[in-house]
Amino acid sequence: MATLLKDVIHIPEELSANDFVLKLSDGVTAVEETLASYVVTPQLAEAFDAALSYIKGALEKGRSDAAFLHGSFGSGKSHFMSVLHAVLQHNPHARRLDGLAPVIAKHDHWLSGRRILCLTYHLIGAESVEAAILGGYLEQIRRLHPDAPLPELHTTDGLLADADRLRERLGDEAFFAGLGGGGAQPGWGTLAAPWTADSYERARNAPIGDPERGRLVSALVNSYFSGYVQTGAYLALDQGLEVVSAHAKQLGYDCVVLFLDELVLWLASRSSDVAFVSGEGAKVAKLVESAATRRAVPLVSFVARQRDLRDFLGPNVPGAEKYAIGETFRWWEDRFNKITLEDRNLPVIVKRRLLQPKPGAEGVLEAAFRKVTREPKIWNVLLEGLDESSDADAFERTYPFSPALVSTMVALSSLLQRERTALRTMAELLRRGRDELTVDDIIPVGDVYDVLMDSGVVPLTDEMKQRFANARALYEEKLLPRLLDRHRLATPDHAKGLPRTHPFVTDARLVKTALLAALAPNVPALRALTAQKLAALNHGTIATPLKGMEAARVLALFRDLAASGVSEIHLSDDPANPLISIQLAGVDYERVLDRVRHQDSKGERRRLLRELVFESLGVTGAKAETLGGTYTHSFVWRGTRRTVDIVYGNIRNADELPNSALMAEGDRWKIIIDFPFDEAGHGPNDDIARFENLQREGVRSRTVAWVPQFLTEARENDLGELVCLRYLLASDDRYEQNASDLSVQDRATAKVLLLNRKSTLETKLNQVIQQAYGAAKPEPADIDLDRGHSAYFATLEPGLELGAPVGARLADCLEHLLDQILSAQYPDHPNFPGEVRRSDLTTVLRYLELAAAEESGRIPVDPKDREVLRKVANPLQVGEALENAFLFTPDTFPWRKHLMQRAAQEGLDQVISVGKLIEWLDEPRPRGLDAGTRGLVIAAFALMEDREWYRAGERVPMPSPERIDASYELRLPRLPDDATWRRAVGRAARIFEVHVTELKSAANVRRLATEVRDQARRLQEPARRLVTALESRRGVLALPEDGGRLATARSAATLAATLAAEPDPTTLAEALANAPLAAGEEVLGYALRTAGEVLKALDDMDWGLLDAIASIGDDPRAADILDRLRAAAGNDEFAERLAPALALARRTAQMLLASRVQPQPGPGTGPEQPITSATLGAAASTGVTATAQYTAQAIDDRGAGGRITVPGRRIDEAIRELRAFAAAHPDTEITVTWSERK
Repeated sequence: MATLLKDVIHIPEELSANDFVLKLSDGVTAVEETLASYVVTPQLAEAFDAALSYIKGALEKGRSDAAFLHGSFGSGKSHFMSVLHAVLQHNPHARRLDGLAPVIAKHDHWLSGRRILCLTYHLIGAESVEAAILGGYLEQIRRLHPDAPLPELHTTDGLLADADRLRERLGDEAFFAGLGGGGAQPGWGTLAAPWTADSYERARNAPIGDPERGRLVSALVNSYFSGYVQTGAYLALDQGLEVVSAHAKQLGYDCVVLFLDELVLWLASRSSDVAFVSGEGAKVAKLVESAATRRAVPLVSFVARQRDLRDFLGPNVPGAEKYAIGETFRWWEDRFNKITLEDRNLPVIVKRRLLQPKPGAEGVLEAAFRKVTREPKIWNVLLEGLDESSDADAFERTYPFSPALVSTMVALSSLLQRERTALRTMAELLRRGRDELTVDDIIPVGDVYDVLMDSGVVPLTDEMKQRFANARALYEEKLLPRLLDRHRLATPDHAKGLPRTHPFVTDARLVKTALLAALAPNVPALRALTAQKLAALNHGTIATPLKGMEAARVLALFRDLAASGVSEIHLSDDPANPLISIQLAGVDYERVLDRVRHQDSKGERRRLLRELVFESLGVTGAKAETLGGTYTHSFVWRGTRRTVDIVYGNIRNADELPNSALMAEGDRWKIIIDFPFDEAGHGPNDDIARFENLQREGVRSRTVAWVPQFLTEARENDLGELVCLRYLLASDDRYEQNASDLSVQDRATAKVLLLNRKSTLETKLNQVIQQAYGAAKPEPADIDLDRGHSAYFATLEPGLELGAPVGARLADCLEHLLDQILSAQYPDHPNFPGEVRRSDLTTVLRYLELAAAEESGRIPVDPKDREVLRKVANPLQVGEALENAFLFTPDTFPWRKHLMQRAAQEGLDQVISVGKLIEWLDEPRPRGLDAGTRGLVIAAFALMEDREWYRAGERVPMPSPERIDASYELRLPRLPDDATWRRAVGRAARIFEVHVTELKSAANVRRLATEVRDQARRLQEPARRLVTALESRRGVLALPEDGGRLATARSAATLAATLAAEPDPTTLAEALANAPLAAGEEVLGYALRTAGEVLKALDDMDWGLLDAIASIGDDPRAADILDRLRAAAGNDEFAERLAPALALARRTAQMLLASRVQPQPGPGTGPEQPITSATLGAAASTGVTATAQYTAQAIDDRGAGGRITVPGRRIDEAIRELRAFAAAHPDTEITVTWSERK
């Protein structure tokens, strides 16, 4: 057994309220005790050095200074000031403290011999800053210097008036005698001289601050008005501090150091009084700044502060006032220095003050620490402190307290009154576990909650008071009763005294950890809580059957609590690792929900449950108006899309679901899903019994009943509550109407909690549905096991045996059920790895067609199509997709053998009905292929067997796979003989550039016919018009009748017209092969393909120009032009192109005509003479021709030349004429000019 912790370190049996909590004045009084327990860390040594430096600077400059002493509760601010006080008083014990001696040595040169007046202030309970500081000064001076006259720190006009009246009543002799009218007291000089009427009057009329006036006031207070110190009004702080400074100097002090403890805490306790906080806070700056030019001696103030006062201002403080207070404290920040006592000092202090080993137990805790798990998901959480200083070394110093626990306590302490420091809380945790904690136990974070709540500690602000009250109420009123019920404990008293390891204590600790996170959400260790993190924060306290199951147990706890009606618990949407949080609202949201309880009815529960079940099944869009309505569910089975009818209703109730409603339609299955509850006295076995009775009656149908386990009453009530929540939160208007009596803020908070409740119930009921329908193990809290059954399914299909639901989710169970029934119905259906889509069928069919056209049946595969071919073709056995090739052969298409054998058995050869093929696809066992995959098999068979498609006696193109049905039939085609086919293939390639393999098949014949027919139809019109054009110019071109261009054109036009009109592929192939040709195949093909180009050249020719040339009989050049053109025209286009020959003839004819025009006046001497068609005859008689588009000018005797005027759009023609002239006269100098004529 592990060693008890109390045997290793000292753990007190009892703790007083003030243990580990030091009041500054007590620390100064009991200085030796304070010094004995004080630990000086390196960071604290730096803080002492800073504090002494500020005092040194004030002395050197003669100017007051101040510093905030900043640190969390329990960081040792009061201890620090007590030790600094002792140092300034030259306490020998303080000067020799470990870690502090170097600092003393550094400052001893100025500190030695200095008289420093150290004053301590505890401001809690003070009426004002003046009352605290000035009143505290008088109180401490009386104690330190009982014989010294007190300074005048009150407004004394009233006091002096009372003294005048007393003097008048007593008379001068008695009055001055009682006022101290004797000799001077030793050591005080004139401060104690006797009073006379003259000295009294001088002092009486002196201004405030005059030493004589102050001496008089002090004498009056000491002699006659001793109660005035407690009742009189104090001077303004600035004026009072000036008096304090002067008085201290008179007492022989070099400097005054004020230790102000709890100043910020004092103001924070009055944070609801904004005027008080603002007014008193503004005075604090006077500690540094003074209206006087210089104080007699400097004042140095150290102000303890654990938080910025602005952090204490609650939401009730208006924005403008909060801003004003913020400005006040920014003023402080600008004028005060800052000394920080860091939390990283805490591990050292904890080790020294709490965890010092007993004699002989040294090293025990260190050895236990080394055994702590270093598993990251636990170790990293335990190390989450307030800053990066939380490391393994810090953990070792504070063990068995983790950095996560320490940071939690520090953060919570800052929200509470000072009596609850981190050290005090840690000591209390040790005390409570004194008799159970062992050295191997890490103190769980959740234990902090009870220490805080049981102490009755009061938070600092109203806001935090409310949060703590809400946390306490939530635990005691909602969480605790459920935890007691969970562990079968009758009352809270039965839970008292349970051992730390009891499951109830463990669960309560986890819940309290989440409550701590709600109280202190900014603590790093408590942010973003998950089940794993909660388990880690309470490491070692959660017992599970198997290691590593702690997080699962934690998650189950919070899910159960949330589902039980604790809307304040919220789990995020992550199903595996949700964030867990608690909202401390304190709003009565139940009252809002109660207003819609009437919406809970049997019908609404059934309607809601159907919706939840359908969502869990993955059946989308199920919106049947009646509960017995039928919904058609589409799904994918083995890669093909199927449908099944789903009905949700009470199977037992024949009135609700008559026998007709149970019957399936045709081959489509029907699933009847029952409710997980029924009327009293009925259970799931009654539903199963109805199906068994129908089976005995011989009723047959493709129907399956899904009978769930029944819910417990508690879960049925949850269903009813969810009905109400969904109704309430369905619209903003409905919610606002029912929550109108709440404040706007509470209304919003209540809505969040109700939404949490709704979400939690939906999650819980979805889990319960999984249990009821067999997807998860039934839990006694959710499923009524007394009415349970083992057979979830019943069927009216003879011979069908169904197993229990299988699947992690209900949707998986439905998928498994559908697979069972369809596998029984279609045992030989191929198993496609993915859904077969229409585009996939199209792709595979394309490859089948291409492969069927190849004699080898092998074609390359485009990489982008490889997966589709493998997905569809391989499982369906319509070819085989390899890595880089697709094969479609008898070996890769086993369907061919099966289908041909069945056709032979039925005596079918020439014609096979597609309906028969469809029947044979389900032999010897049903395959149940859908229309698309079935059609693809039949299309592949048609390609493999080279058959043509017919419908209603007419040959038709092959339909798309999904449209292939029994209305079609496949016939053996009439094909051309082999020689004819080879000749047709050759002519198609050479004449029409259509390339088809020589493999004779119906598909190839159709392909050749289709492509040739398309080409013929495209070319026949240009070919026909070319024949017409050539015949119209046969005279001028002297075209021969029996050969050459015209004969070829006529032959090509005839062939194109014949083939374009032929619908039958075989006849077309035969016509192509056997057609007589006037020229070679290449020559005729070229003539066909260029007919349009030649026709355009003929249309563009200026035939009038040629007629003019032909009329010139005496010029051999004219004959030469015609001869060359006629020679080209007579040749086939394949031999010589006609278009260039026509262009050349036109150019040379134009030049010839231009050269024969009569001379005209020189340039600039007269207008140009246009030659038009009207003057053509006259020009011809003189050897001159012209066209309507040109104006020719005379060529002078000095050489050949001309001038052409053309419209801008015909400039290309002019340039061509110029080039032709240059070609004819290569050695002639040519001048080119141009001008514009409007």
